[in-house]
Amino acid sequence: MSFRLDMFAACLLAGPALADDDALRRAAAESYVKAPAQQRILDDILSIELMVVQITSNNPALPEDQHPEVVRLAVEEFARERPNLEAAMIDAAFHTFTLAELKALDRFYRTPEGQAVMKKQDVYSRSLWHGVSQISKSLQDRVMERVKLELLGGE
Repeated sequence: MSFRLDMFAACLLAGPALADDDALRRAAAESYVKAPAQQRILDDILSIELMVVQITSNNPALPEDQHPEVVRLAVEEFARERPNLEAAMIDAAFHTFTLAELKALDRFYRTPEGQAVMKKQDVYSRSLWHGVSQISKSLQDRVMERVKLELLGGE
């Protein structure tokens, strides 16, 4: 095995370039997560209204006049946890997307069209999964029917 000075030099020079690329990608991930569309995801995750409904329905003995206090406690706890959720989103974006992809996503979701798309994601997902579940059920039924007829001899 011979030592190759050119390969060693290339590795030394690549180190800072890779670190720079990571820094740029991390900054792009942060910008993407700070975009209004991604902040809306956090707002949905940290929905105080949903949390209060869940807490109060699971605790029927909690007097109604204390519900505003539940809201206050939820606001405090959500505010404390939001930076951790943002950090998790940034880390996930950093490890999932390339620098070019992050820049493109960030640009798109900052446009009126991108923000409109994000607002419609829940409706789209529910509609999609409704259709997928119906197709999946039908497909499973057909496969089971064929298994019975062709593999189990009609049993």
